[in-house]
Amino acid sequence: MAGYTELEKLHIMRDYLLPKQMEEHGLGRDKLQMNEEAMLKVIRQYTREAGVRNLNREAANICRKAARLIVSGEKKRVVVTPKTVESLLGKPRYRYGLAEREDQVGAVTGLAWTQALEHHHHHH
Repeated sequence: MAGYTELEKLHIMRDYLLPKQMEEHGLGRDKLQMNEEAMLKVIRQYTREAGVRNLNREAANICRKAARLIVSGEKKRVVVTPKTVESLLGKPRYRYGLAEREDQVGAVTGLAWTQALEHHHHHH
């Protein structure tokens, strides 16, 4: 089993893991929102595995901490963005790429480079 791609993990977290954890922690959709960039950050910087066990655990951690903030009256709702992930999960365990700002650039350049190489091969 090769495991899941980043995109598959994103879908699993968004459509399955997170809703299930929200339910278990009594969080309605109005109470906790997490954008896909934040999910990707968790996938890239907090888990390094083929499967989704750790990802599920991080989803649970996010829900647990969000629930605590809401119950304590500190927040009415928690919106998780890449910036707020760290306040819920602590420092990233893994570095993804180089500096975070270069992530997107690096990914795009890498892709263009691969395609250029492939084109190159086809013509010969």
